[in-house]
Amino acid sequence: MVARASASFVDAMRDDPAKTISSYETLTAPEITYVVENWQTNREKISLDTVLRVFLYHLDGKKVPKQNKPPTGSGNDPSDRAWAAIGALHYRWSDDFRTCPALRTQLSTAWVGVFKWCNYLYTQRVGSGQKTMIEAASAITRISLAIRHLLSDGELHAKIRATDGIITLCSRLCLHAAAPLQAFIPLSFLAKFSWDDLDEIVASVGSDHDTVAKIIVERLRRVINTTPFPADVVGVFLLILVGLVAHPQHSLTFFVLLDHNAIWVVTRALDMAAEALQSANVSDSRLSLLTCVGSALIFLRAGLVELEPPKLVSQSIDAGLLHSICILSVELDKPDVAASLRNDLRAILGTILPQSMMFLSVIKIMKREHRDIDPDLVDLTIGQSYLTREWYTWILLLLNRSQIAKLPKEIKGVRRIGCDNPACGKTGRRKELLRCSGCLYVYYCSKACQKAAWKNHKPMCRLKKDAHATRNQVGFRTLFTEQDARFLRETVSTESHIHFHHLKKLAQRTKPNEPVENHVIGIDYTNPKYPAGTCYLKNIKTYTFPPVDKDALDPANVAAQNEEMINIVRRNPRSYTFIEAVFMHGKDKLTRNFVFRPNIFANGSQFPAEHLDWQNNRCENNASSMPDVQTQLLELMIKGTMFEENKRWESEIEAPELD
Repeated sequence: MVARASASFVDAMRDDPAKTISSYETLTAPEITYVVENWQTNREKISLDTVLRVFLYHLDGKKVPKQNKPPTGSGNDPSDRAWAAIGALHYRWSDDFRTCPALRTQLSTAWVGVFKWCNYLYTQRVGSGQKTMIEAASAITRISLAIRHLLSDGELHAKIRATDGIITLCSRLCLHAAAPLQAFIPLSFLAKFSWDDLDEIVASVGSDHDTVAKIIVERLRRVINTTPFPADVVGVFLLILVGLVAHPQHSLTFFVLLDHNAIWVVTRALDMAAEALQSANVSDSRLSLLTCVGSALIFLRAGLVELEPPKLVSQSIDAGLLHSICILSVELDKPDVAASLRNDLRAILGTILPQSMMFLSVIKIMKREHRDIDPDLVDLTIGQSYLTREWYTWILLLLNRSQIAKLPKEIKGVRRIGCDNPACGKTGRRKELLRCSGCLYVYYCSKACQKAAWKNHKPMCRLKKDAHATRNQVGFRTLFTEQDARFLRETVSTESHIHFHHLKKLAQRTKPNEPVENHVIGIDYTNPKYPAGTCYLKNIKTYTFPPVDKDALDPANVAAQNEEMINIVRRNPRSYTFIEAVFMHGKDKLTRNFVFRPNIFANGSQFPAEHLDWQNNRCENNASSMPDVQTQLLELMIKGTMFEENKRWESEIEAPELD
């Protein structure tokens, strides 16, 4: 049972409140509670300075007991009085700082003591003994609200943020099983985290990174399913996640992104906020929604390019990213919206999505989700917005990459495999050939061919065998899925033929005297202005590989394989096409080399002309032949029926054989 102030005290407060609280040193906990609950109705009789002095006296750090003891409930114990007084800090003191600047000075001076009491009261009423969930939630709420309102002032925020242990306290408040939603607000106010802050968040609850990540993401997942959409609450969680994604290599962020699908959850929140923004007609509501959208876009722009980008982009598309982009292309293109939000949205659509389309896993889900978007929505939103060009550039790229995925294996050159003996021209299906048992990579039509090729194959065979052994020993996690790796190879192979028209002109213009078999084809996919790649030429005789990634499992082995690969081509350049592809894997620029047979310059392109759509693949080396945007859109409209004619293409794609 909660003790209440005596009737005589209540009467005295009604008659002369200033005099009644003048002896604040002797006030009991129930009397302090009464003052907390009723002082605002007597503001004309009690000065703000006076009433704050009452509360801060009982929150003096010198009064904090050296050893934690359970609450006595007597009303005279220092902890009971501090418990009552801390409830007064749940007030927007900052509203009065302009008229009474001394209030800020008082609170700033008293903060160290307040912080000590917050820690003591948390331990006393939450962290020790047998507490019910209701009791713990009540204590967490009171402490959280007090810290929240102090943090809302800029000057106080700076002092509080610099307090050693504040991250630990705020983390304990929100990560406790009984924590209400309000308990996450203080941590969100501190969310410009350092690496050490993330360590402190995890250590504060004595848990592991995975558990902490799960708590944060799952609470957000539950919140976004609330009706109506709670923009303010969602915004709190998004601020915390934005703070985490600033350190993508930290284990806590790793679990947030990869194991608990924060990208999917945040994209879902973005989509719901976008829909709510369409109908928001109250300025306060619109401001909250824009804040929520802004945080979500910051998180996605940063998170989509980390760790495993194809997986994360696929999650975002699945959660409704394309639908969100359509709505926000109009809602963000208004005078009351900061330019940074428009820039973040443009970066996602114009850069991140096209650069992720080197991977079949992304193409499949993009095709599915694009098909489900209402064409009328596109016409009314993005078709009339500042993102029109980016949207249709993305669709053209999706169409072309979808066509590559659907090409028959015979055309892509993956149905039949050539015997690896350069002197033999036979081809066959993999099951018809003999695979080298050492490297598990090359095939021969007969043991005679294997024996004849062994001298040249031996160095590469041993290198690949060693690489397999190392991967198996350490449980190596590959950068790409097998399906995505195969599609990457198919895309580069196919688009080398698409760019061949450009490359021949480039060779004639810049290297007219160079033997054609010496040309190395380069395709750079990193420039968002040319998402289908920019082609260029290098020379096989002088070609050098870029530095091996320092994080590679066995850098020395990779470097040795590279050198052996190019030596094979140099020994017989007319038999091989050597290609350098540069592309983005999230924020990392990767270079990969591919070897195909035969040499495209020496033997010509045998790729069927009806499958070459080179005129709509923009390339810096072919800019003069590019149609204008209107012509490209007309071409897109003509081809639009292809999307409908192949609605189930994803399930019909036969997985390519392993190379």
